[in-house]
Amino acid sequence: YLVSTAIALTAVLCSIAVQQARQRRQEREAFGRLIEAVLIESANNQAVLKNISETAGVGNIVTADLRVDSLNAALLSPSTVTFAPYSLVKAMSITMTWLGQFNNIVTTHRTAGSFGRGLTQSGVDDLKMRSASCRRLIIEVLQPEIEALPERLRKHMVWDKRSQNVDERLKAVLQDERQQLNKLRGKPE
Repeated sequence: YLVSTAIALTAVLCSIAVQQARQRRQEREAFGRLIEAVLIESANNQAVLKNISETAGVGNIVTADLRVDSLNAALLSPSTVTFAPYSLVKAMSITMTWLGQFNNIVTTHRTAGSFGRGLTQSGVDDLKMRSASCRRLIIEVLQPEIEALPERLRKHMVWDKRSQNVDERLKAVLQDERQQLNKLRGKPE
C-alpha cells in the first residue's frame, strides 16, 4: 500500500512539475512576442517621426499619430514583471511617456490648424527637434535594452553594430534638445 501511494504521489508531483515548466515556457514565449510587437511598433513610430520631421512646414497641419499600444501592453503584462529587467521597464516607460507627450503636442498643433492657425516657424522647429529626440530615444535607449535580453527571450531579435555607443548618443540627443529648446524660449545656454 505504501509503495503504491508513494508511486502515485510521485506521479502527481511530476505531472505538476511538467505543467509548471510548460506554463513558464508559454509565459516566456508570450513575453517574447510582446517584445517583438514593441520593436515593430517602434520601427513604425520611427518612420512616422521621420515623416513628421521632413514634412513639417510653416502653415501646415500635422496629421500623424504615434502608437504606444504595444509598449502599454508590455508594461501592463504580468510576464514583464517576471522576465524583464528593470532597465527595460524603465526604457519602455520613458519611451512611452515621451511618445505620448509628442502626440499631445501634435494634437495641439492639429487643433490649432483646424481653426486656421497652421504651424509657425517656432512650431516647426520644435516638432523637428522633438521628432529627432524621440527617434534617437527609440533607437539608442529602447532597442539596446531589448537587445540586451537573454537570447531565450528574444529568439528573433539580433544585436547589430548600430546599437553600440547608445549612452553617448542619447546624452548628445538630450543635450541638443535642451539647447535648442532654450534657444526657442530665448533662454541663455
